Amino acid sequence: MQTKYPRTANVNIRVNPKVKEDAEEVLDEIGLNLSDVFNLLLNQIRLTRSIPFELQSDEIDPKFYPQILEGLRQAEENRKNGFKGYTPEEVIASMDKIIEEAEIILKF
Repeated sequence: MQTKYPRTANVNIRVNPKVKEDAEEVLDEIGLNLSDVFNLLLNQIRLTRSIPFELQSDEIDPKFYPQILEGLRQAEENRKNGFKGYTPEEVIASMDKIIEEAEIILKF
């Protein structure tokens, strides 16, 4: 009998290498790996229909959450429409241009 859903799916994510390394050390101590934890996380999201931890930081004012969520929604929509994003060099060049324009404006 064939199952309705595939038994495995590959997920590629980008993370800070140091954060990954540190997390893997902790997980190894408790007998888990990143795949195990990711599966646990996805199952909790599916079962509770929520993220199983608080999305809060002293550095992010909660009044900006709607804008952050909208930005994430737009990014996902762009990705689905084939937008691949910008290279780090393109982002830096764009930021340099914005800073340069701001410096010109502030001189007047």
